Amino acid sequence: MGNTISDNVNAVKQYVGLEVLTMKDAYDQMAINETEDKYLKGCMESEANSIAIRNEHMMPCDPFTREQALAMSTTALAAVPESLKPTNTIKIAFFEKGLPHTRPPATIWFPESALRANKMQFNETFLHECIHLHQREHEDRWRKFYEDAWDFKPWQGKIPKDIERRRRLNPDTIRQPFYIWRNKWVPIAVYSKPDAANLREVRLIFLRPSTEGNSGWDSVCPEGWLEFFGTQEPSICEHPHEMAAYFLSDNENPFDSEAARLLRKKFLMSNLQ
Repeated sequence: MGNTISDNVNAVKQYVGLEVLTMKDAYDQMAINETEDKYLKGCMESEANSIAIRNEHMMPCDPFTREQALAMSTTALAAVPESLKPTNTIKIAFFEKGLPHTRPPATIWFPESALRANKMQFNETFLHECIHLHQREHEDRWRKFYEDAWDFKPWQGKIPKDIERRRRLNPDTIRQPFYIWRNKWVPIAVYSKPDAANLREVRLIFLRPSTEGNSGWDSVCPEGWLEFFGTQEPSICEHPHEMAAYFLSDNENPFDSEAARLLRKKFLMSNLQ
């Protein structure tokens, strides 16, 4: 076992596309992330989101075994399909507690507990986050796929204040947080209890935008949604980026829907040329 870890660590040092950060470097990287996406600033300006992240101890830390972190990350990166690998150097950073996520330009943040997961779980999470990095790097290609295959388009409208107050901010979708399906419905993840917000306790609503300013919403999936996407899980369906990442990374419970099949055909059977 010791030899295996040692060999993998040497491989990481030779592979310039991956870097596991120390706590000091992770603090510096978080500052760079914040300069680019203002995620933490947005959370602090939202009462519900500030409550949610305060409960997560999202401060950088050293992985309890850095050699293990290097080895596990290298193995997981090797398992990512070539068509989904980002080309930018991936920075791997750890924080005390919370949910895995990515931030620009190419940082994956893991809770330190991720290193205690089994190999399959860690690899799936790593792939999920790599897909989010790929979405950032190939934004136009993903946007075109969503529009052509899923009938999802970016939406720049205004969210009603009562929904915005409850909306969970997501660093993986913060660049373009809203997409509209079939020009009628905007899925949004909102906190179940905004006054005691928890990142893991959300529900899905579908906004019906109105040009007259009286937008409505529904908690029931619109007609055709379940038939096409096959799920209404809030953390999955809040955004096409999340659906794509889940559809392509969950090997234990693969999604068998028309949307998932179209996605796999496009991004696992092509080189994105």
